[in-house]
Amino acid sequence: MALVKIPAEGRTVEGESNVREYLSGVGIDYQVVPTIPLSSNAPASEVLEGYAGAIEELKARGGYTTADVIDVKAETPGLDQVNIGPLPPSLSGELDIVLTVEGKKTNPVTANFRSE
Repeated sequence: MALVKIPAEGRTVEGESNVREYLSGVGIDYQVVPTIPLSSNAPASEVLEGYAGAIEELKARGGYTTADVIDVKAETPGLDQVNIGPLPPSLSGELDIVLTVEGKKTNPVTANFRSE
């Protein structure tokens, strides 16, 4: 199942073909690669070797030169957080926070601040 939530627009895109179409419109290539059997603690070299065909195809199509394996697990700390600060003590009220990462803006997140 493919799902993309777009809070700024109050909508959700569902289904692989709809998600692919939406992401293509914002410059993201969406591709599903069939999984291969690997142990949960497989080293990066084994992952790269197992997916070599798909990786080489993607590198050729996108002009990429390298591929990396990032080992992210549910217990990896900080996956869903961004720390900002220090914040001024006088900050209060509801504010939209938008981050810019590598020149691309995130969807806004509304935060409510209160003075103490």
